[in-house]
Amino acid sequence: MVAEALSESPQRMLHVLKRQGFQKPAWFTPVEFANSLPNGAMAAAVAEFTSAYNALRFGGRTEAAPRLSLLLDELESGVTVTSKRA
Repeated sequence: MVAEALSESPQRMLHVLKRQGFQKPAWFTPVEFANSLPNGAMAAAVAEFTSAYNALRFGGRTEAAPRLSLLLDELESGVTVTSKRA
């Protein structure tokens, strides 16, 4: 699950956002992109996803992997629930 979260999750999230009309400029960092989105549940989910991804990738916090999957499912369905920081 961890390897999948690290390899596929970021691209999957960007694909979902692109379908919704938001494309990350190549020169934006992931945090800058998350901060550039209009305020709302989607932006909060993307910011939380970015935070959880960084915790997993750079902090070795493997408990963040299931949260990444849940956030992606929420973004794909267009429904976001109250977030729980990873």
